[in-house]
Amino acid sequence: MPQQADAYRLFIQSMLSRGAVPEKLARTIWKKCAEAVNTVNKHREQFNDTQKAWEDFLKVLNTSLDKLELGFKSLSDQRTGQVVFAIVNLKGDAAAQMATEYTPVEIAYFKALVEQIMIAPRHKYSITSLVAMREVSMIKPKTNITKSQAEIVLSTFVARGWLVKSKSGRYSLSPRSLMELRPYLQTNYAEHVLTCSMCEEILTTGIACAHEGCKCKMHPYCFKRYSRVRANGTLQCKECEQDWPRDIESEGFIPIGEKAVKKGEHEQRVRLGGSSDGEDDDDDYEDVDVDMGSQSQSQPTQTQGRKVSKVKGKKRVAVEDSDEDVPSATSTQRPRRSNRR
Repeated sequence: MPQQADAYRLFIQSMLSRGAVPEKLARTIWKKCAEAVNTVNKHREQFNDTQKAWEDFLKVLNTSLDKLELGFKSLSDQRTGQVVFAIVNLKGDAAAQMATEYTPVEIAYFKALVEQIMIAPRHKYSITSLVAMREVSMIKPKTNITKSQAEIVLSTFVARGWLVKSKSGRYSLSPRSLMELRPYLQTNYAEHVLTCSMCEEILTTGIACAHEGCKCKMHPYCFKRYSRVRANGTLQCKECEQDWPRDIESEGFIPIGEKAVKKGEHEQRVRLGGSSDGEDDDDDYEDVDVDMGSQSQSQPTQTQGRKVSKVKGKKRVAVEDSDEDVPSATSTQRPRRSNRR
């Protein structure tokens, strides 16, 4: 005989097959699961679609999932404020989260993309498609994944809700990734993780107070809420109490996320703990591109869109060319040449 426990199992199966879903859809699935069980249950229980019933359901659900080191968690979309839910792995390991969907090589590729997104200069928290594709050649140990294969895998990261691709073609972390990989991000990129001063959740898009010494930052949706509550009178910063403009697009704020990208900016590949100015240290290295269409390494040429740079030290940056290979008119430094033939 079907029991109410079957409704929980049915709900878990439904959520695992969908990934992250809006709260409205999650509650609809909950209702459908309860109705499905009641249709074949002699001892039917009346379904109660109230907020308290939903919260009670979540409490029992999470108690059951906790035994499996899983949890049914929620997160608000940074731009819209829409609440999304997903079953997450509480171990906080990116590999554990994606193990059922991807191969070890594909997971390594995703982790490489996450790193470039999280440590992007000026808190851009986004990368171009060119940088995303070039990360394939940085996977260690080296793989023979082709360019066309990488493009397909990258598209599945977007389709399955791990990454978001903007209209301008830049990739950033999705609400699902921010929710499911939160422990992983906080452990591995603690110095690069920003927190909203309003909701105290991870922030990868929004604004920062431009006043010196102030650490106040907000999601776009949180800023709208904060501004709406203070509709009358002067809008002041939540922390430093200096006057704020009401227009989030104003130059009075420091942009965080894709809007921090400067027009015509040359993208760079940055190593964790490194810098973007080529500081010298003890050891030499050479960064060479790999043709993703073959398994052999070759010396890059100008038309391959990558410069070979030799820099001392572990703090290295492999400088990526922009889509148009045009020399800067203001640059006075002569490019270095590789001694390799």
